[in-house]
Formats: sequence, C-alpha cells, structure tokens
Amino acid sequence: MIIFCEEGSQALDRCGNGGSVVLPPYFSDADGDSLDYDVYDDPEIIANSDLQHDELCADLISIDIYGRVTYDPVGMSFHTTDIDLWSCEGMKFMAKDGSSSAYTMNIDFTVRAVSFSVERIDGISEITAGDTAIFTGQGRPGVEVVARSSITGLRLNNTIVGEDGIWMMNVQSNKLESGLNEVTFEYGGDSTGQSISVQVGASAQESALGWVLWAVLALVVLAGLGAVFMFFFVEFEDEPEIGDVEAQETVEEDPYAWGKASVEAEAQVATPVQPVAEPQPTYPGWKWDPETNQWIPDQ
Repeated sequence: MIIFCEEGSQALDRCGNGGSVVLPPYFSDADGDSLDYDVYDDPEIIANSDLQHDELCADLISIDIYGRVTYDPVGMSFHTTDIDLWSCEGMKFMAKDGSSSAYTMNIDFTVRAVSFSVERIDGISEITAGDTAIFTGQGRPGVEVVARSSITGLRLNNTIVGEDGIWMMNVQSNKLESGLNEVTFEYGGDSTGQSISVQVGASAQESALGWVLWAVLALVVLAGLGAVFMFFFVEFEDEPEIGDVEAQETVEEDPYAWGKASVEAEAQVATPVQPVAEPQPTYPGWKWDPETNQWIPDQ
C-alpha cells in the first residue's frame, strides 16, 4: 500500500492516519479458536535487508485486538528526515492459536512525499457563459481543497484529494466576475499562497482595441454622411450659357473706360459760361459795369 506524507511539514498528521491492513479476512481457524496477531520476523528477509531499519518498522507497526495493522510513518521521522527511508517493505504478519500459526504474504508500506500543487487544464484562454474552468493537482488523500475568488472572497468550489493523491475541481463561469479573476486555493484549511488567473470575457487590451475599431468606423460613417450632405444640400453656382461666354469673349473691355466716363460726366455738369458783354462807347462821367451789365456813375 502507498502512504502519502506531506513534504516539508512538521504536523503530526502529515501522513494522515498512516496505512492499515485488516488481517482476520486472510485467516481462519477450523476449531473456532480466537487468533492472536503479530509481526513475523522472516529470517530470509532479515538476512537480506537493513536489520536496524526492519526492527524500527516492527516497533512502529501496531496491531489492535481486532487484527488491524497500522503503520504511521511519522514515528520514523524521529529517526531520519529522509522520507524515502520511511517505507517499510516486505513485512509479514502471523496469526496463531494455542497450537499452530500461519503467515501472510509480504506486505509493503511504501511512503511517498507529496505537496500541494495546482494547474489549470481546460485550455480556454477566455471563458464565456456556459464555460467551465477545470483545475487539478496533487495532495494528501482525504485533504479538502477549496477554491476562492480573490475579488469577492466567496467559495467557488471544493473537493477532496483522492486515494491516489490526485484532486480535480470545476468552476463555472457564472461564479466569476467579468474580466480578470484570480482564483486562490486553500489546502487542509490553510491558504496555499497559490493562485491561477481566469479571464472571463474579453481582456482589457482587446476591449480597448475594440473601442478603437468602433471609433474608426464611426469616423468613416460620419465622413460618408458629410459627403452625402455636400452632394445633395450645397447649392452650386450655375454655369454660364455658352452664348454669353462667346459674347463676353468677342467684346474687349477698355481698361480706361472708367476715366473717360468720369470726364464726360464732369463736362455735362459744368457751370455755363456767362456771355461777355460787347464793348460799349465811353461817356464822360459814366462807366460800364460788366457785372450788372449797365452804365453807372464814375466816381
């Protein structure tokens, strides 16, 4: 049998309850006498193994009145810290009554070091509605593994490590928050300090890219609408008739026309010249007044 022991732990239950074998089903007595059970020191095994180690195994294995054999490797830790040396292999047990005895076949108590591990195996980079994140790992059989959300602290799921030292757990997407989640794990009631990221929906980078694409699309649409508006609603200047263009081409414009027109206008509005009186004969004591056009006394 295989006994899993927590590597690096100093807890007294780091190997659980050890390994047990119930002997009575392997023996029977025709007379119906009660049987006594004990560890059998097989001379062949002793001759080909570490005697001191075998003696330690025999001392650490207990058998109760019901014939249950139990080996707890924690007792071996007081003699060596190397878990690889905690195994007790090739052990034999005997049952005896007042007149005879019988022996079991070799029984191996193999100790394996184990520590908590976790990995995600669903292979989905971004889970959506209806998807499931799947986690698995190793641990000591019988220990509870709990998954929690680092955002809300809520328990997402739990499971028990199997007899083979393997555990597996599913977490539904509806138990997680939208965006990036950190799923943390507890092992045997204690935090492991390990976490795994789970992305629910699109990531922030992809969302930003999506917004950029939408913005570009909006600009393209607005540009298109502006072009339609210019085409249908802006009034363009009418093109001149062909005959008018030809007439304008045949008549040459005088660049000094404005000056000539000004002179002609001034000539038209000029003050008329007063007629000059004809010369008159002279008379003594009188003179001709051209302003009044008559004779006035000469003083």
